[in-house]
Amino acid sequence: MANTHATSASVTKVDKDLANNRVTIKRTYDASPEKVWDAWTTQRELEKWFAPEPYRIETKRFDFSPGGKWLFAMVGPKGDKQWGAWNFTKIDAPNAFEATDNFTDENGVKKPDSFEVNWHVQFSKARQGTKVGAILRGVTPDALEKMLDTGFEDGMRAILDNLDELLS
Repeated sequence: MANTHATSASVTKVDKDLANNRVTIKRTYDASPEKVWDAWTTQRELEKWFAPEPYRIETKRFDFSPGGKWLFAMVGPKGDKQWGAWNFTKIDAPNAFEATDNFTDENGVKKPDSFEVNWHVQFSKARQGTKVGAILRGVTPDALEKMLDTGFEDGMRAILDNLDELLS
């Protein structure tokens, strides 16, 4: 079943197919592919949009290359930090990248109870703007359910809305 969330410029589509270990997210932005790619793949741009309000992103390490890592904290309004990392496994600039996402400590060590999710994020030119599609697959059978239990879907919709505002 697809869920949609309307914004001023586009709609976020989320398709949850847990039986096949897959969540698909699609969104089109009224911006050039280069601008959208840059927003997803550079530290300075990610820090502007990749947290739902009132949170913000603080980066400890950023290396957008195969084998590189983005180690970041989602910082709350009172300064509390939730650490996470994206470990980049494949980059096909400016078309796609792949990464594994999980919760970590401040040194980037995966938390024992953390889920791991593989992301395949693809960028393509749309009639007007750029289409972004993300396919998420759990590393373990229950990873996607654990991810969804964190409020991931609402959080992802909020941050994609942030990106829409940033790009407009």
